[in-house]
Amino acid sequence: MNNHFPIINSFIEDTCVIAVIAYLLARGSMLDLLASASSRRARAITLGAVLGLIGVSEIVFPGDRYPYMVHTLLVTFASLIGGVTSGVTSAVLVAVASIPLLGSIYEASDIGATLIVTAVLAGVIRLLFDGKSTLLRAAVAGLVAQLLVIVLHRQVHDGTSLFGVAMASAPANAFGVLLLQLIVNDAHRRADAERHRLDAERLQSMVMEAQLVSLRARIHPHFLFNALTSIAALCSIEPAGAETAIVRLSQLMRRVLESGNALQQPFADEIEYVRAYIEIEQHRFADRLNVIWEIDYGVEMILTPPFSLQILVENAVNHGISTLMRPGTVRIRLRQTPDYLLVAVSDDGSGFDRDARSRQERKDEIDRKHGIEVLSEQLTLLHGAKCRVRLLSKLDVGTIACFRLPLEIGGVKSIL
Repeated sequence: MNNHFPIINSFIEDTCVIAVIAYLLARGSMLDLLASASSRRARAITLGAVLGLIGVSEIVFPGDRYPYMVHTLLVTFASLIGGVTSGVTSAVLVAVASIPLLGSIYEASDIGATLIVTAVLAGVIRLLFDGKSTLLRAAVAGLVAQLLVIVLHRQVHDGTSLFGVAMASAPANAFGVLLLQLIVNDAHRRADAERHRLDAERLQSMVMEAQLVSLRARIHPHFLFNALTSIAALCSIEPAGAETAIVRLSQLMRRVLESGNALQQPFADEIEYVRAYIEIEQHRFADRLNVIWEIDYGVEMILTPPFSLQILVENAVNHGISTLMRPGTVRIRLRQTPDYLLVAVSDDGSGFDRDARSRQERKDEIDRKHGIEVLSEQLTLLHGAKCRVRLLSKLDVGTIACFRLPLEIGGVKSIL
């Protein structure tokens, strides 16, 4: 009974070696090679060469891998994965390497011929089991291929001792090929799952980008129509101011067009757009519009969706200040904390109550989305619902609209 323990220990150790070989084959570029070897001859030959080099260890250390026959195992596996071309390449490489190692062309030719027949047999089994379980195919191929080696070597050497050794190695080789196939299958599944995950992320990113571009397309006309309405009002009361405003608007629109379709831009650009817009509006409102800026140092390079600040300012001017018979004030605040940037625009205009807001929201749904709602969707797509626009208003007191932008380490949301 004790005589069997060394064999069992050797079997366990060598099974671990085969598992390591399978793990290395299932990594990075080798996994790509395994996946494409059956469809491209050059890759089939490359795979056969790699497995053949590993199989040479059986010639260098004969019997050390008992009960496994490593070169037979790997030639079988090469044919299963890459076809007969891959298996024959492994067999030929083992045979050629055997010549200087064994010092006998006859023995090397014997090994080479046996392995080539093994490769062809494994290729036939691959075709017979096409569409069936790859694990069943691997076990059958490993078992049948090693039994073939037993028969061939018995005919050549007529040695019963060799037959007895090979009989022990046949089920071992079947298990070895099965283990290789099992680990490679698992690696393929993991790679496919990762590829699907990345594809899903890319698709989600493309959908989000398309949504943002669509939302931004709605904002452009909103800004332009408001500016043109302001200029139209100037034409009858202050023609010179209207002319200046048109020039300023053309400069602003040129800059907008030159900015392309960037999904985010630095606050420095956003602030410049807002200053240009306020300059146009102040031609119309004159002393009735007062604007106060409160900007923390360093926020200019933080990224934000285009027109994000301007939409809030337009809303404050058009829905808050424009309805007043007295002067009104718009206060623009950019406050930076360790975790986020708070953007807030308030006015001391007419404000609105909850019922008026509900009526406006229903009207927006019937017509087209209001600029603030569009901006809120943009912020939600980019940063999540916590960053959406929030509106607080009280009738005859005023309105405040605000949102926040996360400040992430590594410059993800900022170009500082």
